[in-house]
Amino acid sequence: MKLFEASNQVDLSFVFEMNNLVTTLEAMNIPFVLLNFSIFFLLGYLLYASLFAIVGAASDIDTDTQQFIFPITVPLLTSMMLIQPVLLYPDGLLANVLSVIPLSAPIITSARLPFADHIVLFELKWVVSLVVTFIGFLVMTWVAARIYKIGILSHGQKVGYKQLWEWFRRTE
Repeated sequence: MKLFEASNQVDLSFVFEMNNLVTTLEAMNIPFVLLNFSIFFLLGYLLYASLFAIVGAASDIDTDTQQFIFPITVPLLTSMMLIQPVLLYPDGLLANVLSVIPLSAPIITSARLPFADHIVLFELKWVVSLVVTFIGFLVMTWVAARIYKIGILSHGQKVGYKQLWEWFRRTE
């Protein structure tokens, strides 16, 4: 009884899959995908950097920052978990809704655009996603600046969400 048989035959399913991969890559607009990834990576980085600047301004002790990190990571984790349904239906309602939410747009838009049908550079969905993410970055930077102005000067007190809201609303 032979456990392994040597065969010179090529596995046809592998050839079929490689043919599908090559066909898919040829159909993709690679420069657009790279441009899209670069823009949304930069905007997503700046958006989340401003959120982490809020956390950095709110507390100077590592244990205090943990309470503020969780709300920032939830949209990231949710976006990562929803990539599979978005890739199955890149033009579906879930993909379109998540593409206009600033905290999920950088991940979802970068994941769905290579597989969406007939996406061009200045299509409305792409532009709306880009503008919403940029506005989200500007708003979070403004909020971070307001909190940073007050929070960096306050030392030694325990900071909570109520205290952050009071710092944000202060009109000094």
